Amino acid sequence: MKHVLTIVLLVIISGCSLAQDRFKLTLGTGLAQYKMDDLKEIQDTQENFFDGFELERVDNFPMYLFYSGEASVRIQKIISVGLIYRLQSTGCKSAYSDYSGVFKIEQIVKANNAGVLVDVDLWNKNKFFLSGQTRIYYGWTVLKYKEYVEIYAIDSGLYNSTSELKSESVMINPDITFSYEITNHFFANLSVGYCIDFKGDIKNRGQTVRSFKGGDLQTDWSGFRLGLSASYKF
Repeated sequence: MKHVLTIVLLVIISGCSLAQDRFKLTLGTGLAQYKMDDLKEIQDTQENFFDGFELERVDNFPMYLFYSGEASVRIQKIISVGLIYRLQSTGCKSAYSDYSGVFKIEQIVKANNAGVLVDVDLWNKNKFFLSGQTRIYYGWTVLKYKEYVEIYAIDSGLYNSTSELKSESVMINPDITFSYEITNHFFANLSVGYCIDFKGDIKNRGQTVRSFKGGDLQTDWSGFRLGLSASYKF
Protein backbone atom coordinates (compact mmCIF):
# COMPACT_ATOMS: atom_id res chain seq x y z
CA MET A 1 0.00 0.00 0.00
CA LYS A 2 2.89 2.39 0.80
CA HIS A 3 4.35 2.02 -2.73
CA VAL A 4 0.94 2.60 -4.33
CA LEU A 5 0.44 5.79 -2.29
CA THR A 6 3.88 7.05 -3.37
CA ILE A 7 3.17 6.44 -7.07
CA VAL A 8 -0.21 8.18 -6.93
CA LEU A 9 1.33 11.13 -5.05
CA LEU A 10 3.94 11.55 -7.78
CA VAL A 11 1.20 11.47 -10.44
CA ILE A 12 -0.75 14.17 -8.57
CA ILE A 13 2.33 16.40 -8.18
CA SER A 14 3.16 16.10 -11.88
CA GLY A 15 -0.48 16.84 -12.77
CA CYS A 16 -0.42 20.18 -10.94
CA SER A 17 1.63 21.74 -13.73
CA LEU A 18 -0.67 20.53 -16.49
CA ALA A 19 -3.81 22.03 -18.04
CA GLN A 20 -6.52 23.79 -16.09
CA ASP A 21 -9.13 21.71 -14.23
CA ARG A 22 -6.89 18.64 -14.00
CA PHE A 23 -6.30 18.92 -10.24
CA LYS A 24 -9.14 18.60 -7.71
CA LEU A 25 -9.42 18.96 -3.94
CA THR A 26 -12.45 17.55 -2.10
CA LEU A 27 -13.58 17.86 1.50
CA GLY A 28 -16.61 16.00 2.76
CA THR A 29 -18.61 14.31 5.47
CA GLY A 30 -21.40 11.78 5.56
CA LEU A 31 -23.24 9.00 7.34
CA ALA A 32 -21.86 5.47 7.56
CA GLN A 33 -23.23 2.13 8.68
CA TYR A 34 -20.93 -0.31 10.51
CA LYS A 35 -21.37 -4.06 11.05
CA MET A 36 -19.07 -4.68 14.06
CA ASP A 37 -20.62 -8.10 14.74
CA ASP A 38 -17.76 -9.30 16.98
CA LEU A 39 -17.89 -6.16 19.12
CA LYS A 40 -21.66 -6.50 19.47
CA GLU A 41 -21.00 -10.05 20.70
CA ILE A 42 -18.64 -8.68 23.37
CA GLN A 43 -21.32 -6.30 24.56
CA ASP A 44 -23.92 -9.10 24.65
CA THR A 45 -21.60 -11.30 26.69
CA GLN A 46 -20.80 -8.56 29.19
CA GLU A 47 -24.48 -7.71 29.63
CA ASN A 48 -25.22 -11.37 30.34
CA PHE A 49 -22.29 -11.60 32.76
CA PHE A 50 -23.60 -8.60 34.73
CA ASP A 51 -27.20 -9.74 34.37
CA GLY A 52 -28.09 -8.68 37.91
CA PHE A 53 -27.59 -5.01 37.01
CA GLU A 54 -30.24 -5.05 34.25
CA LEU A 55 -27.99 -3.17 31.87
CA GLU A 56 -29.80 -1.34 29.07
CA ARG A 57 -28.22 -1.00 25.60
CA VAL A 58 -28.06 2.75 24.95
CA ASP A 59 -26.06 2.69 21.69
CA ASN A 60 -25.23 -0.30 19.49
CA PHE A 61 -22.66 0.86 16.92
CA PRO A 62 -25.13 3.17 15.18
CA MET A 63 -24.72 5.01 11.89
CA TYR A 64 -22.39 7.91 12.52
CA LEU A 65 -20.55 10.71 10.71
CA PHE A 66 -17.32 10.20 8.81
CA TYR A 67 -14.98 12.92 7.52
CA SER A 68 -12.76 12.78 4.45
CA GLY A 69 -10.30 14.73 2.37
CA GLU A 70 -9.16 13.88 -1.17
CA ALA A 71 -6.69 15.15 -3.76
CA SER A 72 -6.84 13.86 -7.33
CA VAL A 73 -5.53 14.56 -10.81
CA ARG A 74 -7.09 13.76 -14.19
CA ILE A 75 -4.74 11.48 -16.14
CA GLN A 76 -7.05 10.79 -19.10
CA LYS A 77 -10.16 12.42 -20.53
CA ILE A 78 -12.54 10.63 -18.12
CA ILE A 79 -10.19 9.06 -15.55
CA SER A 80 -8.68 10.61 -12.42
CA VAL A 81 -6.53 9.10 -9.66
CA GLY A 82 -5.81 10.44 -6.21
CA LEU A 83 -5.21 10.05 -2.51
CA ILE A 84 -7.80 9.87 0.26
CA TYR A 85 -7.85 10.31 4.03
CA ARG A 86 -10.94 9.29 6.01
CA LEU A 87 -11.82 9.35 9.72
CA GLN A 88 -14.54 6.98 10.92
CA SER A 89 -15.93 6.34 14.40
CA THR A 90 -18.77 4.63 16.21
CA GLY A 91 -19.43 3.00 19.56
CA CYS A 92 -21.60 1.02 21.92
CA LYS A 93 -22.79 1.69 25.47
CA SER A 94 -24.78 -0.28 28.04
CA ALA A 95 -25.75 1.38 31.31
CA TYR A 96 -27.73 1.04 34.51
CA SER A 97 -28.42 3.67 37.13
CA ASP A 98 -30.65 4.11 40.18
CA TYR A 99 -30.58 5.96 43.50
CA SER A 100 -27.49 4.01 44.63
CA GLY A 101 -25.14 4.56 41.70
CA VAL A 102 -24.17 4.13 38.06
CA PHE A 103 -22.69 1.25 36.06
CA LYS A 104 -21.59 1.67 32.40
CA ILE A 105 -19.84 -0.49 29.82
CA GLU A 106 -18.61 1.35 26.71
CA GLN A 107 -16.77 0.56 23.49
CA ILE A 108 -15.48 3.51 21.45
CA VAL A 109 -14.01 2.70 18.03
CA LYS A 110 -12.10 5.10 15.75
CA ALA A 111 -10.26 4.44 12.49
CA ASN A 112 -7.82 6.58 10.55
CA ASN A 113 -7.82 5.54 6.88
CA ALA A 114 -5.43 6.45 4.07
CA GLY A 115 -5.43 5.15 0.53
CA VAL A 116 -5.99 5.71 -3.18
CA LEU A 117 -8.97 6.40 -5.43
CA VAL A 118 -9.89 6.00 -9.08
CA ASP A 119 -12.60 8.30 -10.46
CA VAL A 120 -14.34 7.68 -13.81
CA ASP A 121 -16.67 10.22 -15.46
CA LEU A 122 -19.84 8.43 -16.60
CA TRP A 123 -22.18 11.19 -17.84
CA ASN A 124 -22.58 14.96 -17.91
CA LYS A 125 -25.10 17.49 -19.18
CA ASN A 126 -24.83 21.25 -18.71
CA LYS A 127 -23.82 21.61 -15.03
CA PHE A 128 -24.76 18.09 -13.93
CA PHE A 129 -22.26 15.24 -13.69
CA LEU A 130 -22.36 11.54 -12.79
CA SER A 131 -19.22 9.61 -11.90
CA GLY A 132 -18.10 6.36 -10.33
CA GLN A 133 -15.29 5.93 -7.82
CA THR A 134 -13.39 3.07 -6.26
CA ARG A 135 -11.56 3.89 -3.05
CA ILE A 136 -9.06 1.47 -1.54
CA TYR A 137 -7.69 2.42 1.86
CA TYR A 138 -5.84 0.99 4.81
CA GLY A 139 -7.38 1.43 8.24
CA TRP A 140 -5.70 1.82 11.62
CA THR A 141 -8.36 1.19 14.26
CA VAL A 142 -8.23 1.96 17.97
CA LEU A 143 -10.82 0.35 20.26
CA LYS A 144 -11.29 1.68 23.79
CA TYR A 145 -13.18 -0.62 26.16
CA LYS A 146 -14.39 1.10 29.34
CA GLU A 147 -16.07 -0.02 32.55
CA TYR A 148 -17.31 2.64 34.97
CA VAL A 149 -18.88 2.10 38.39
CA GLU A 150 -19.87 4.79 40.87
CA ILE A 151 -21.59 4.14 44.22
CA TYR A 152 -23.06 7.37 45.58
CA ALA A 153 -23.12 6.36 49.28
CA ILE A 154 -19.37 5.58 49.43
CA ASP A 155 -16.76 8.29 49.12
CA SER A 156 -14.29 5.87 47.50
CA GLY A 157 -16.98 3.99 45.58
CA LEU A 158 -15.58 4.74 42.12
CA TYR A 159 -14.14 2.24 39.63
CA ASN A 160 -12.98 3.39 36.19
CA SER A 161 -11.11 1.01 33.87
CA THR A 162 -10.04 1.58 30.24
CA SER A 163 -8.35 -0.88 27.89
CA GLU A 164 -6.96 0.18 24.50
CA LEU A 165 -6.89 -2.39 21.68
CA LYS A 166 -5.85 -2.04 18.04
CA SER A 167 -6.51 -3.56 14.62
CA GLU A 168 -5.54 -2.94 10.99
CA SER A 169 -7.38 -3.84 7.79
CA VAL A 170 -7.86 -3.06 4.09
CA MET A 171 -11.17 -1.64 2.84
CA ILE A 172 -12.66 -1.20 -0.64
CA ASN A 173 -15.37 1.41 -1.11
CA PRO A 174 -17.12 1.73 -4.52
CA ASP A 175 -19.31 4.83 -4.91
CA ILE A 176 -21.60 6.56 -7.39
CA THR A 177 -21.44 10.37 -7.18
CA PHE A 178 -23.82 13.00 -8.50
CA SER A 179 -22.23 16.47 -8.85
CA TYR A 180 -23.50 19.97 -9.62
CA GLU A 181 -21.25 22.78 -10.85
CA ILE A 182 -22.03 25.77 -8.63
CA THR A 183 -19.42 28.06 -10.17
CA ASN A 184 -16.71 27.67 -12.78
CA HIS A 185 -14.45 25.70 -10.42
CA PHE A 186 -16.64 24.81 -7.43
CA PHE A 187 -18.78 21.62 -7.25
CA ALA A 188 -21.25 20.14 -4.75
CA ASN A 189 -21.34 16.33 -4.58
CA LEU A 190 -23.68 13.64 -3.28
CA SER A 191 -22.29 10.09 -3.16
CA VAL A 192 -23.78 6.69 -2.34
CA GLY A 193 -21.74 3.52 -1.90
CA TYR A 194 -20.80 0.51 0.17
CA CYS A 195 -17.61 -0.18 2.09
CA ILE A 196 -16.24 -3.75 2.18
CA ASP A 197 -13.85 -4.28 5.08
CA PHE A 198 -11.60 -7.33 4.92
CA LYS A 199 -11.54 -7.13 8.72
CA GLY A 200 -8.62 -6.86 11.09
CA ASP A 201 -7.75 -8.97 14.10
CA ILE A 202 -8.07 -7.05 17.35
CA LYS A 203 -4.78 -7.09 19.24
CA ASN A 204 -3.76 -6.26 22.79
CA ARG A 205 -0.05 -5.44 22.99
CA GLY A 206 0.59 -7.40 19.81
CA GLN A 207 -1.39 -10.47 20.84
CA THR A 208 -4.60 -11.38 19.00
CA VAL A 209 -7.67 -11.25 21.25
CA ARG A 210 -9.91 -14.34 21.20
CA SER A 211 -13.69 -14.23 21.47
CA PHE A 212 -15.66 -16.13 24.07
CA LYS A 213 -16.62 -18.57 21.29
CA GLY A 214 -12.97 -19.30 20.50
CA GLY A 215 -12.43 -17.33 17.27
CA ASP A 216 -10.30 -14.25 16.71
CA LEU A 217 -12.05 -10.97 17.49
CA GLN A 218 -12.17 -8.59 14.51
CA THR A 219 -13.32 -5.10 13.68
CA ASP A 220 -15.62 -4.75 10.66
CA TRP A 221 -16.30 -1.30 9.17
CA SER A 222 -18.41 -2.75 6.34
CA GLY A 223 -21.66 -0.96 5.53
CA PHE A 224 -23.44 1.63 3.40
CA ARG A 225 -22.01 5.12 2.92
CA LEU A 226 -23.88 8.33 2.13
CA GLY A 227 -21.68 11.36 1.63
CA LEU A 228 -21.85 15.11 0.98
CA SER A 229 -18.78 16.97 -0.22
CA ALA A 230 -17.48 20.07 -1.95
CA SER A 231 -14.80 20.06 -4.63
CA TYR A 232 -12.59 22.73 -6.14
CA LYS A 233 -10.90 22.20 -9.50
CA PHE A 234 -7.68 23.97 -10.46
